[in-house]
Amino acid sequence: MKREFRKFFARKSTVVFFYLLILSFCGLAVYLTTRLHRTNDLSDYLGEYNNPAELRALYDEDRALLEENRADYEALGLDVQPLLDRQAVFAYVVENYIEASEAVVYSETAAMDSRDSLSVLFSLSSFLLPLLLLSAAVLASMFFTADFSGNRHRLLYAGRNRFQIALQKFGAYFSVICGLWGGMQLLSGAYNFLFSKHLSEVLIVSGGSVKALSMAGVWLLHGVCDLLLLLPLFLGFFFLGVLVRNEAAAGILQLLLFGLIFGTAYISEKAPLCLLGGNALDCYAYGDAPMSQWALAYAAELAVVLLLGGAAFVCFRKADLG
Repeated sequence: MKREFRKFFARKSTVVFFYLLILSFCGLAVYLTTRLHRTNDLSDYLGEYNNPAELRALYDEDRALLEENRADYEALGLDVQPLLDRQAVFAYVVENYIEASEAVVYSETAAMDSRDSLSVLFSLSSFLLPLLLLSAAVLASMFFTADFSGNRHRLLYAGRNRFQIALQKFGAYFSVICGLWGGMQLLSGAYNFLFSKHLSEVLIVSGGSVKALSMAGVWLLHGVCDLLLLLPLFLGFFFLGVLVRNEAAAGILQLLLFGLIFGTAYISEKAPLCLLGGNALDCYAYGDAPMSQWALAYAAELAVVLLLGGAAFVCFRKADLG
């Protein structure tokens, strides 16, 4: 695997690749810094308050309004769960007094909407995910499928254990892509720390209960969930290259794999299929479905990709590379 690393980092294309990644990130950072000015906090969700007494007054008013109108809402077939979630947040903030400027509600925050830490995290993530997927496709070519351009594979694989070579290439590819993910997480964390409006806590509402996490905890957890989301595609992109051993064909199949996962999720109306390619933390925080259903969808997605990998390596071992 060391040989693969040396070859990769010795290429001029690798330097260009990393320059483009850094420039892309800097472009996003400039956009976020110059275009987003408003900030979001608890006052956008609960109303303006400056002390515990004002917060308690808002809470009592909201609770009385819900009790007065709940029967009518239910009779009209309206979903009252968002109102109950709001009450749960009110109760938590009243009991554990939090200044309005110190927190936000996870499910009420959106990407490209605000300069608060959570919205900036979402904005950076929404940009970095496709960038990492594109990087994975490029790296899969650089580490494997490019070997089969111009019949170079006849020299590279002649008289050697092709299965062992493919595993070494996969190890180098996966190490680099995970390193890119880690580097991008650190860059986004540094940008968030320096340029966003700092939050002390993020409130996550699920099933009527409220959990408070530090912003650092949410950043770490969200990043790990993003890596889990991308893992099947990272694996699948390389396995498709092993299967077809052609850059153009691998690129087309990579697009089809991406479309299959996210297209199925888009057209499906019920869990678990609608949860394919989803972030586990988002699923929990937005209450899209029980986490057991997200785990089922993810396990099925990963199993299919691993089966693809097994088939790809078996075919590669038996292929005529002459």
